[in-house]
Amino acid sequence: MNLVRISSAIALLLLVSSSLDARVISYGALTSRETGTATQRRTNRHVLILEKVRDCPDIASRAFLYDSQGIEEPRDVSPGGAPAAMSDAALWEGPDGSLRILISTNFELSPGENPGKTFRLVYSADGGVHWTALSLPGVRDARFYVMISRDVGGPIARNRSSSVRIGSAATPFFYITPERSDASLWAIRANGSTERLASLYADVWPHFMGTDIDGTRVLVAADSVIPSSGVPDPALATPGISVIDSSGRATKLLDVSPSFVGEGFLTPAGGAYFEGRTDNPQSPFSDRTAIAFLRNGVLTELAASSSTVAADLFAVPNADFSGAWLIRRDSDATVLSFHSPAAGLVAAWRDASKPQIEAVHVGASGKLLLQAYRSRPSINPIAFPHFADPALAIWKVGQPAPASYDELFLNEQDDKGFVHLDVDSIEAGAPFFFDAGSENYNFCSPAGGGPSGGSGGGGDVLQEWGVVRGSLHQNLVIPATARAAGAYGAAWRSELVLRNPDPDPLRVNVHLLSNPDMAPPVPDAEVLLPGSSVVRIPDVLSSLFGLSSGAGGLLLSPEGTRSIEATSRTYTESASGSYGMSVPAVDAWTALGANVPASFSAGLLGAGFRTNFVATDVSGRGSTATIRFSPRAGASGASSIVSAPALGQRQLSDLASSFGGSGADTGAISFSPTDGASVAGLIAIDNATNDPTWFPPDGSTSVARTIPALVHASGLNGAQFRTDLFLFNPASTTQGVRFAAKAWETEGPEQTLTLSLGPRESRILTDALATLFGRSGVARLRIQSTATTWAPEGGVRITSRTYTVTPSGATYGMLIPALNAFQSVGAGEALEILLPAGGHRFRTNLALVELSAAPGSGGSVSVAVEVYGAAGALLDRFEATVPVAGGVQIDDLFRARGLGDGPVTGWLRISPAGGLLAAYASVIDNGTNDALYAAAALAAK
Repeated sequence: MNLVRISSAIALLLLVSSSLDARVISYGALTSRETGTATQRRTNRHVLILEKVRDCPDIASRAFLYDSQGIEEPRDVSPGGAPAAMSDAALWEGPDGSLRILISTNFELSPGENPGKTFRLVYSADGGVHWTALSLPGVRDARFYVMISRDVGGPIARNRSSSVRIGSAATPFFYITPERSDASLWAIRANGSTERLASLYADVWPHFMGTDIDGTRVLVAADSVIPSSGVPDPALATPGISVIDSSGRATKLLDVSPSFVGEGFLTPAGGAYFEGRTDNPQSPFSDRTAIAFLRNGVLTELAASSSTVAADLFAVPNADFSGAWLIRRDSDATVLSFHSPAAGLVAAWRDASKPQIEAVHVGASGKLLLQAYRSRPSINPIAFPHFADPALAIWKVGQPAPASYDELFLNEQDDKGFVHLDVDSIEAGAPFFFDAGSENYNFCSPAGGGPSGGSGGGGDVLQEWGVVRGSLHQNLVIPATARAAGAYGAAWRSELVLRNPDPDPLRVNVHLLSNPDMAPPVPDAEVLLPGSSVVRIPDVLSSLFGLSSGAGGLLLSPEGTRSIEATSRTYTESASGSYGMSVPAVDAWTALGANVPASFSAGLLGAGFRTNFVATDVSGRGSTATIRFSPRAGASGASSIVSAPALGQRQLSDLASSFGGSGADTGAISFSPTDGASVAGLIAIDNATNDPTWFPPDGSTSVARTIPALVHASGLNGAQFRTDLFLFNPASTTQGVRFAAKAWETEGPEQTLTLSLGPRESRILTDALATLFGRSGVARLRIQSTATTWAPEGGVRITSRTYTVTPSGATYGMLIPALNAFQSVGAGEALEILLPAGGHRFRTNLALVELSAAPGSGGSVSVAVEVYGAAGALLDRFEATVPVAGGVQIDDLFRARGLGDGPVTGWLRISPAGGLLAAYASVIDNGTNDALYAAAALAAK
């Protein structure tokens, strides 16, 4: 995705300090598959990822190269071009872009040449175009793994505990064989030749500790070392730490047990930093964990701790490897220090708030990116007990400890960490790639399919696990706006709502991602938002761009590293009022790329509806995708190609006819990008009322999700609200989906049932609360896929539409999608809702739903609700009570609270005292009773 140019251009307008209020960072998936990331430099332009395509009993993966600049499409570099078992990989990239790849695999490069299917190392000197099996005489099994280990930062991703280390241009990789007591250290040369540098012996596995900055010398721990010359050296015959260069010369540095020493690195002046970690303290170290510096045979212990948790005490090299940054997390503070041989250990800051810094990344300029750990309440504590989020802050030498951290929200595994990161350019908008970690890549995945690496993320995040991409610069996309005549007499208009959460004024650049069939290119507009304000821009295509007609998306770029919130309302007027839809902003990094297909379970809604599809390119080079119709019975449906121009939009109107079908067809839509990166969505429109519903792509139910409201109830003005569920199984195997419904207002157990969907089957469950559960009222619905076999496509997709039917059979209503973890909060956290409309023509209902997975315990949760107006003033604050595992709705919120018509533009803040709470608002036109869905978003701390 080529968003770097966009972000950098805005950054030049006014680059502000990163000490402003933190924000929650949305992110997009790099791939939809379970992944294993390679050992590689984080500053590489390219990133190598192994992606599982087949599970037990015959696990197989493909190897893909991703371009962090978004210029090249993902490239399959699998040896032989076919899936195979791959235990791990490493990537070396040169300044000239040359790529050397090393993979441990059992693949046969030619038929029959590996009859035993043993693991060996295969090597490519040209970025995966050609492959050769490396010659390692005497090595029976050249498998290597990066053992699950906390990533504490430094220049190399997946470096800790790896048996492969990144070398130099002449020797791109070093490798230690997996034998426990009789291992070998090998140099892998650029031309594919190999050389045994030394034999290593140890009661535990001999292991790498680190390298120098150039990758020409390695630091190893072993009981004894025999150099390749075969000439024994008495100093190397005893346990300790040794340095070995790429020609095989070995030098003993320290006598110590290999079982006690871990990671380290070599300085240009010949010194060495390393850590000791053991359950039983050993001389010469004073405690169970120690950071030490060794030079000229003199050992200096820099810091020690009784904790053996890696993040409680660790060190990473500075930019030139001449010194080390140390983090120590004590009971009373977190301390960042720097050690240099000349000045010794000097504290940079001491933070009594005790941020849980777990990784430090250093830029060439000396700037640091600090990565902290923050735990969060889990929507599913049994399945995801470690629900947490990385929190990020840029720190510069001489500054105090960061006052705030931007947050990612991922349910992390221990081996999570950055796989691409340039600390010096991230503040200017450069992208990062972050791996949430995967406990299943090299092991059998749970039945039901889909990765289990985590859950969480922004409310606009489609896939909430795996390797994700994002940026500290915000670029928001409103995927659909219009000023145009439509079918059946519709006259579409769009209004934009922007919120500046910061007390200082903020400039926002607005770029029209125009549909060339409906609007010409126009100059960008700029909006100045007063501090702490909400601004409504009516008829946005006319008022900002002077268009009498047109359509497209909007790209919203706030200045520097600052952020905004945004939503929109697109509507048409009738004699009694308006019918419309809210289209919220999504971060451009959540766009769908070549290895990230998506599904729309609510595709074609059948007789009386028309469906339009929009795809908006944010890559800057155009995007192409295949869209496929999956009819209700699961039969193979028709397909079509949609191509969006560079930074523009394409709309396919009346999808049923474009697929050669009729308006009575129902079914799901699959979206499979082949190039570029695009934001996609469906608009289903009732032909009689012209009421539109915006459907974003659906997330997988491999991870438990909740639809907060399933409705079969009466409303004001004669409305009879009903909820339809839309399901789609994207897999090539049958999958089940388990429902658990719990009434909002009454205690008692959940009602459960399981449905089965055949391969690629779609289904509409009309008036689901009544037809599935025989109930009326309102209930929350928990959903999770069930299956007997792993499905690489993930679980069943689901969404819902709540609506009312007029006497004539016409409908109007709104989307209520399944929530992700970004949309639920516990004590000490808050949700915020930016309202898409307000004033005398509308009423606002607020729904509060408690998500505890074990109903029947009784009790309630107290929730504070705050109402803010356009100028940021607090208009009202009150307490509401929500039953555990239940819900409440506050009807006509503003009038009920004595606020009259309420703010024309405003926002709500919801803060529970306990439990796990979700919320949403419905903004209803008083004339037509048509509702807009306003999602809640997790507020940054």
